Amino acid sequence: MARDGPVAIWQVGVVGFVVLLSVFLAAISGEGSPAPRIDVSLGFSGYFVPERMVPLRVRISGVDEAFAGSLQITEQVGNAWRGQARASFCIPIDSALGIHEDAIPIYDFSHPLVVSLLDEQRNIIAQQEVNLRDKWKSKPFTLLAGSFDSASQAVGDAVQISEIELPSKWVSYGGVSSLWLGRMSYGLSAARKKRSIAGRVPEEQP
Repeated sequence: MARDGPVAIWQVGVVGFVVLLSVFLAAISGEGSPAPRIDVSLGFSGYFVPERMVPLRVRISGVDEAFAGSLQITEQVGNAWRGQARASFCIPIDSALGIHEDAIPIYDFSHPLVVSLLDEQRNIIAQQEVNLRDKWKSKPFTLLAGSFDSASQAVGDAVQISEIELPSKWVSYGGVSSLWLGRMSYGLSAARKKRSIAGRVPEEQP
């Protein structure tokens, strides 16, 4: 019996060490895995026209390549005097690679747009609010894409973007009155985007 005491104590010590080691390794593993994150871009350099379709781009990070969830778009419309309503819909995600692009309607600019990343169980794992008050325009505007020789080529309150920001879906140009294409710096991809919007948005060459 006298020998059982030290053996039992040693066994308990080994078990305790294994438990502590497991907790330590789990903590290290958790620290090494970034949390899910989304970076949301709306409109053209943030500018949009209410009650028109608006381009939405979302970059997802901190998830596996095989991630299959959805993006939930939530918008609060109206106020206490006019009456309030809440619109919400989901966009499925087949792969977490790259930037997810779509076109969404914006009905109001009084409240932030809320974009949430949902897992397969529809749990919110990342979320971002987009302020709509600062960059809304009352009417469709001229859009400049690419490089231009002079800033004087801009028309009125035109919005300028890089050619890589041109949406691939023509419905995204609902708030654009005319599109000016400058010099493109990335060849074939730009040409494809130009063809995709030709005939759908009035195009002007400066």
